Amino acid sequence: MTIEEFTSYEEADAHRYAEAMVGAGYWPPVGAFERAQAVHARLLPQGLETPDHFFFVIESTADLKSMGVIWLSIDRTSSPPSGFI
Repeated sequence: MTIEEFTSYEEADAHRYAEAMVGAGYWPPVGAFERAQAVHARLLPQGLETPDHFFFVIESTADLKSMGVIWLSIDRTSSPPSGFI
């Protein structure tokens, strides 16, 4: 994933996360996007370069158009280490 793709993804994901949290009744609508941005900032303090977080763009082999994104993270503090998609 390029930095440009990451920037676009991060904003869209923060919107999706905010909507999900509001829809589930965890957060009020006012300020939800800002809260989601704060969660991203905490999880990814170095953005795309945050250690143990990996971002991939899924592309169609037919035309190389983007079909989605995968965010993988590794938790090395657990025993054994675990991952999250």
